Amino acid sequence: MLPFSENSSDSYGELHLQSIFKPIFHFFGLTGRVNKQISVSEARILVEDNSSSGIQPTEAPMMLLRGLLSMNYETRDAYTFPLQDSQPQVQHGQRTNRVRTRKRVEVSSPSDLFMATFYCCDPMLQSILFEKLFLCKCAVPFFYKDLFSMNYTVALWPLRSLFAVQITEGCYTSCNMIDVKTHVISFARLGRPNLSKSTVLNSLISSENTFYNGTCNGGRSKRNISGFCEMFSSPACESGGDLFKDPTHFLNLRGDLISDFCSEVYSFVNAISDCVVIVIDIQQLERNYDDYINVISKFSSVILLFSEDTSNDVTTERLLERIDKKFDSIGNTILFFESDNINVGVFENTTQLSESLSSVLKENDLKSLHERLFSSILNPIKGRITTDECKDDCVGGNKLAASVIEAMRLELEHWAEKNNHDKKHLFQHCRLVCTPASFVQTKQISSSLRMIKVLRRDENSTHFDEIDKHQADIQKCKQEQTRNISESLKTFLRALQKSKESHFHLEYFLFWFKLCLEKETRLVLNEFKSKKKKTRYGLKEAKKTTPSKQTLGEYEHELHVLNEKIETTRFTVQHFFREISHICNSIIELGLDQCIAGVPINDVMKVYAKLISRGETFELIDGDNSYMASFWNLAVFEYIEKYTRVGKCMCVSILGLQSSGKSTMLNCMFGLNFETGTGRCTRGINGRLLETKISTYGHGHVFVIDLEGLRAPERSITEQNNFDNELATFATGIGDVSLMNIYGENPVELHSVLGVVVYALIRLKHAENALPEGQSCMFVHHCVADETAHQNNLDGTDALIKVLDQVTKEAAKSEHKEHRNFNDVIKFDAISQVFYTPELWQGKEHVKRVNPAYCKMISTIRTHIIQLLVKQGTGLDVTDIGIRTENLWDGILSENFVFSFRNGVEIYQNVNNAINDILWKFEKDWNLQILPGFRRQYRDCVTTDELSFMHKRIQEKAMEKYESRTIAVQQSIEDFFDKCEDRKTAVQWKSAELRLVKLKFEDIRHAAKNQLNSYYTIQIIFIETSKITEQRKNELEIKSRETVEKLSLECSEKDIENSFNTIWEKFEADIRQKLTLMENPNLAATFVTKLNQMCSEDKIHIEIHLRDFTPLEYLQPDLLDKTDVVPKGRMFSIRRIRIPNFLKSEAKTDTQPLVEYVDSLVKSFDKKTEVSEIMVEDFIRNVKTKSELFEATDKTWTKALSMNFVLKSCQFALFHFSDHNEQFHKNYGIDSYISQYRKRMFISFKVSIACKQNETQQIFKSLCSTFLFCLNNAIKCIIEKKVVNVLEREFHYSKPELLREICISLANQAYEINAFEDFISYLRTPDRFGKKWFIMRCEQMLFGEVNNIQSFKEICKRTIDDVFGYVQTSVHDLRDNSEASIRLHEAVTFFSNRFDMLDIDGTEIERVCRSEMDERVNVTDLAKFMDSVLSLEKGNLKSKFCSATVHTIETFINPQYDALFKHLWGCFEKCPFCKEPCAFKYHSVEAAKHRCKQHRFLGCIGVKNEQQTLLRDSCDSLIMMPREWFDCQVVNNKCTKHKGHGKKSTFHYFQDYKSFFPDWDIKPSSDMRGSSTYWKWFMYKFREELYDYYGCTPSIIQNDWSNISKQDAIQSLFSCYNRWQF
Repeated sequence: MLPFSENSSDSYGELHLQSIFKPIFHFFGLTGRVNKQISVSEARILVEDNSSSGIQPTEAPMMLLRGLLSMNYETRDAYTFPLQDSQPQVQHGQRTNRVRTRKRVEVSSPSDLFMATFYCCDPMLQSILFEKLFLCKCAVPFFYKDLFSMNYTVALWPLRSLFAVQITEGCYTSCNMIDVKTHVISFARLGRPNLSKSTVLNSLISSENTFYNGTCNGGRSKRNISGFCEMFSSPACESGGDLFKDPTHFLNLRGDLISDFCSEVYSFVNAISDCVVIVIDIQQLERNYDDYINVISKFSSVILLFSEDTSNDVTTERLLERIDKKFDSIGNTILFFESDNINVGVFENTTQLSESLSSVLKENDLKSLHERLFSSILNPIKGRITTDECKDDCVGGNKLAASVIEAMRLELEHWAEKNNHDKKHLFQHCRLVCTPASFVQTKQISSSLRMIKVLRRDENSTHFDEIDKHQADIQKCKQEQTRNISESLKTFLRALQKSKESHFHLEYFLFWFKLCLEKETRLVLNEFKSKKKKTRYGLKEAKKTTPSKQTLGEYEHELHVLNEKIETTRFTVQHFFREISHICNSIIELGLDQCIAGVPINDVMKVYAKLISRGETFELIDGDNSYMASFWNLAVFEYIEKYTRVGKCMCVSILGLQSSGKSTMLNCMFGLNFETGTGRCTRGINGRLLETKISTYGHGHVFVIDLEGLRAPERSITEQNNFDNELATFATGIGDVSLMNIYGENPVELHSVLGVVVYALIRLKHAENALPEGQSCMFVHHCVADETAHQNNLDGTDALIKVLDQVTKEAAKSEHKEHRNFNDVIKFDAISQVFYTPELWQGKEHVKRVNPAYCKMISTIRTHIIQLLVKQGTGLDVTDIGIRTENLWDGILSENFVFSFRNGVEIYQNVNNAINDILWKFEKDWNLQILPGFRRQYRDCVTTDELSFMHKRIQEKAMEKYESRTIAVQQSIEDFFDKCEDRKTAVQWKSAELRLVKLKFEDIRHAAKNQLNSYYTIQIIFIETSKITEQRKNELEIKSRETVEKLSLECSEKDIENSFNTIWEKFEADIRQKLTLMENPNLAATFVTKLNQMCSEDKIHIEIHLRDFTPLEYLQPDLLDKTDVVPKGRMFSIRRIRIPNFLKSEAKTDTQPLVEYVDSLVKSFDKKTEVSEIMVEDFIRNVKTKSELFEATDKTWTKALSMNFVLKSCQFALFHFSDHNEQFHKNYGIDSYISQYRKRMFISFKVSIACKQNETQQIFKSLCSTFLFCLNNAIKCIIEKKVVNVLEREFHYSKPELLREICISLANQAYEINAFEDFISYLRTPDRFGKKWFIMRCEQMLFGEVNNIQSFKEICKRTIDDVFGYVQTSVHDLRDNSEASIRLHEAVTFFSNRFDMLDIDGTEIERVCRSEMDERVNVTDLAKFMDSVLSLEKGNLKSKFCSATVHTIETFINPQYDALFKHLWGCFEKCPFCKEPCAFKYHSVEAAKHRCKQHRFLGCIGVKNEQQTLLRDSCDSLIMMPREWFDCQVVNNKCTKHKGHGKKSTFHYFQDYKSFFPDWDIKPSSDMRGSSTYWKWFMYKFREELYDYYGCTPSIIQNDWSNISKQDAIQSLFSCYNRWQF
């Protein structure tokens, strides 16, 4: 204990120092510091790095302190200095025992430097040193000799600053170090044994230099300071072995037990230790037996560790037996242990020693250090051993803290009684009861301020009344703050007032208060955390079953409640200071009496100023409420400037995501102790004031500002975004140098935040002159150990700066400023202001320590920060800093732009997309689900009158349903604006978006009416054309009579048609008059409109491409446009696909899947359905989604390519949709209905004319016209089936046979002009070429030059003959087996029964001839008439069908080429290397993997070797070669999609192909099999074309390949493509 106060004279220490300390203190210039101890603020003074120049011994203590405060534990051993030159150094020769001496330089011991410096530190600095050393896993002083007496002091006070993590009821909790239940093991020595006990300890703990030892720098130097004890605390660790299963304190007594320690120390060590390990030499034990045994007997449990092997010495064994018996007689426990090797720096018998210690510890209970120190033996501690907590200031601070805790307890109990609340967890309610101003009123003030900001944001409306109400609420809350002061706070204020004159007294009080609060809240927190863990487990188990929503909701609600309880239970000294700040702020603002709870505000201000000027934390912004007590802050800053020696000040701020190491880096950089840990440690914005002594900067201060992390999960998304933007803008605006803290290499998380910052600073710099000029920023990337990271990531940094440059330009343009890039707003150099640090932690789990490389890099960053500060000038007065903070925060709160701009385009895009999704869901549901339901009601109408009546009712009903649906949709959109993540930003677009929504509703309404009109029109057409009405029959009768009378009975076809046209015009006008006008969709305009709406994120790109938005007939699947060559003289009836320019230069991947997807979408529309606007939008959405998914999985598919592909797909769809609609209107539209009706009317008219004199003949005509119509359709179906059957029989191939036939065909046309192009097409896309070849063969068979029985012409002839022969036979049967006359419906029934095989529906004939069904007809006349008509129609049909060609066959029948080919080809997979098709038709990869009958040479598809010549090996042989590899591009990068693919891999071994293509089985081949003969012939035959096509170096093809003939090649295919064997 130091026997003086902080104000005693400087000379006292030097005069009364013990002689053992004087030389070393004098050497390091610390004699004067014995009295005027080094303070925390002194140790943290920011100085220039002078490590490059020589360091004097007197400079070493401060250098040591700065290094340790920066957590660089290597500093402990770094400094040694020469002491004298007279001492001889003894060196033993390697081959002789002759002693050689030489002069050596004795150096100072780093241990002496550390202990001398530690003695000179004030208690607060000692506490911080303990914290830093604890993080570095280095030993700390536990007890030490007094400087002025022979007493010993236990360093209990600094130990209280250490907190350890322990597991309580399965939960991790923080506990003060002296309260943790542990074991204690002490290590000591007797004499000077050869074995170093510190080395043994280090080997036992971690093999690191936890304890200073002989292997450290200067470790062999003589230590002048001894007789003290160091301690290292090891946490519990299952992986550390039995010795570390429980927490353990290791004590290391420095010095000889006999010469350096007294008997009181023996008793003290024995009392607190579970076991004492004494290192000893056996020879010294023999010589000093009585003295050593007397010391050893002072310890109840001892392990003697001998420094040599004692097993072979009989004398020694007797000596040990003697010792053993003596200890048995006095009841002490003793174990013997020996070292095998003492000549190395690492103790080798760690395992055996650890086991021995573990066995001893098992017999001892765990006890806390507090219990051990204040046990009955040493309670109170008397004699020569005392603690450092006996000082008056410490005792007084403890009493003050206890009084505040007692006041809190009484107030909490009173509150609990008043509110009938349980008293079990009183300290859970500290925030509510003890700090109501900041917890209740400040929260209300902050909420009102936010609402005022939102109301002021709406520029188009006035909310003056609401704003006035909120401002009145704010004033009311502030008045309430000044009145509602808790008794606890009053007690705390009085304690501060008592401590204001003595800094130590104040610090002791605050620290004791912190410990007491931690102890009171710990038990409550532990209980809540335990409940939370159990609730989480219950929720997890519940989810495994099928619980009700109520059950899950109960669990989630309980978790929410527990989280709130845990949050409110966390209570620290900082909450009292926050309460004082907010109350004083209201007092100053309201102009009330300058007194708080009877304590003058000036006294409180003095305490604040003293703490801040000495480097304590000052809260600028309350993180829980986003509130700044600006009046109070400014008053404190003014007081500091007026009454303390604080010069000019500059600011350093930090910005980064939560848990990215911001506070840790500041602590390491400036020796601070901001709160650190996992999760959300820092709340709001805090600052610390550091003194600087820089030659070029002068005396001044740096204000270091630490921020709460961005993207805090504890905050809601919306609250998170807003508060993040406020934090980022404030930090960057206040800082002369801003540190951008990034975890990892990628800075993408800061993109959006920095965008906000840039925009905010541009606006604020021109609005507030208080903002600094020439601000700089630095990027610090954590956990990047690669030394080349800076160079490798320059491109990424440049990309970030380009984004920020663009943001700067946009922001400057909107503010009418001239900033051109990011550097104009914030100075930044990508070369010198980007840093990469390694991992913070290193070492084993239980002794992880701070990485020295991390500390060194942080030191380098600190040097660069100092240089930037020097360049920027001398800074501002502290008051000006306060003004700047106030102005900046006011600007942030009053301006809308800061948060509106946060990813403004991105937020608007998200809002717009969300609204479009809601509207799209409604529109799609309306058009595809609701409207079709009304269509069925139209179809039920059978008369025009009924239809007209229903049309009005349906329209009214539809509009009612429409109105109810739109109201619901509009409400959901308004709810979206109220609840979306960015609602405070999105609200500015709400009015405009709702107006657009209403316009969209009108468009949907108009489209719905048009669709209902369409349904009405179609149905009225059906009704009008389904039968010939009596009125029209009469008119036809009159017109036919007039025509006959005028033109005679022998009138020509042309005369009849002209006469019919005159009456038909009237009929058509009458029909069309009843129709409702329908709007046909303008597909081109629809595509353009929808693309503009749905691709608004890339407006410039869209506008450029839409200038020339024309239909596109073809869409390209890959990069080979040469495959589009069409053989001369032949057109294939398949959709060919051609490459567009946009893919030729950029695409590096296989786009075939995308093209096939688009092609399938285009083909999927029903021919009987018109392509509408809703279908166009659905198509665009599907293609856009598919392309974006492709972009996400393929790194070569860029955003530009994706957008281009969508546009080209739309052009492709426009071409085919337009053609589709044209065909639809032609075949199924209104004109089609009217045309068919005209034909029927014309037939009736002709029959009426031709059979006017014979009514029966007219009936025959009507019957035959309908019958022939049905008969034609039946013949068409029969021919189609026969054609398909013929093709199926002709191509009854297996898959190998099909491949063989294709190859033979290619070989036979090898000398044609286009042969090479056909080969290439087959090699790269065998399935597409195979389809083309198949269709060509089908057409050759059906339309070949030789008319065989399988030709289309012959099939048609035979079918027509057979059908008409059967029909005529049926007619004769009717004539021969019926009565003379029958009713017409009897004849129709007869024919219907006989013609079932022809699929003719008799009801159709009855429907057309409904009015004549009851007429009686002569059977003979009917048969005769039908014979003549059938004979004439038979000839016409033969002529018609036999005239069909390759190009017109589809107008007669559907030959079903596509379906036949798919059935024939089967599996469409192909070898990933050589593209050879799978030989299976249909198979499951689980049952049989994909296989090929043969594999091609890779040179056939353009694969080259390292000499750039074509590869002449096949993949089935390459997989046998262990070192043969393939580039990813050979397989079109398909291997990259496999999860086993490395991020940087660009090639793989062929042998490992199954790792990437597990569904393939390539049979190995070690020789050039005959199956490759065909491709040998191909490569030799077309060698020149291959060299030219693939652009490779000509190479010498093997001579024996030249001898292969075409016949040899073809013949080899028969053995290769064997259908039965693989």
